Amino acid sequence: MLGLEKRVDAIREMQGSENVEPDTPASNSARTGIMLALVAILVAAAVYLALEGKYSAKMTAYEGRIAAMETKVAEASNAPRELARKMIAQGVVGEMTTKATQLKTQLDASYQERLAKVEETLKSIQQDLAK
Repeated sequence: MLGLEKRVDAIREMQGSENVEPDTPASNSARTGIMLALVAILVAAAVYLALEGKYSAKMTAYEGRIAAMETKVAEASNAPRELARKMIAQGVVGEMTTKATQLKTQLDASYQERLAKVEETLKSIQQDLAK
């Protein structure tokens, strides 16, 4: 194979065209096709980068919105539980206040003073729960 290449090189040297391929329509169209393919790849890469930059900012914004919505949904789902707990606690404290009032009338004076303090504490708790 090397001998054939040397012969071809020798023939080209005699003709005066050293390492130059002849300019044929096929080689011109091949070069044009390659250049067009490279330009198309560059344009596609530029379009991809532009769209990726544009949509990545939007995706970040959407992720933030979704996180905020998830937080609001969690608060909304927990709100009825908190309200129910508060209502139950108010009911229990109300019953305790009523029992303390009933006991206060039935016990001695020393116990009545203590129960009055307990009753005041229970009423303040009721007011805190009502808020």
